[in-house]
Amino acid sequence: MIQQIVITGTCLVANATSGAIVSNRVNTFIDDEEITLVSGTPSIQKGTDDNFNLTGESTLTEMDEISRAVTAEYTVLYRGKDIDKSLIKIIEGDTAALNQVYTVRRVYPDFEIEQAMKLTGGSVIHQAGAYLMYRINLQKVED
Repeated sequence: MIQQIVITGTCLVANATSGAIVSNRVNTFIDDEEITLVSGTPSIQKGTDDNFNLTGESTLTEMDEISRAVTAEYTVLYRGKDIDKSLIKIIEGDTAALNQVYTVRRVYPDFEIEQAMKLTGGSVIHQAGAYLMYRINLQKVED
């Protein structure tokens, strides 16, 4: 008996000792419920103030951080969890939890990050014949 198997697609081949990780190994939780990320983009934007030191010899300015915004945009696969239902209801117009603070925890293989965040925007992604997904934008707030 001979069996022929044909596999097509893209495969990631990596050296396990290189330290590189696949994004799927980073787990994301909102209010202790794990969500399934299709893609995620955590980011930081800083507001700065450049001051020129008039007493020194240098022509370089001194940069001071005066503000920062820690944000994240996540595209999430809807799996029917309570957090999925809650977020889609808000995106569709439910104002009951308009200023709710969520605890977002990201678990990397070597460390984890937990922060309080508010929903600043979102959209539901409807595609015929495809899984239901939604996109959320979050911003860090003071605990």
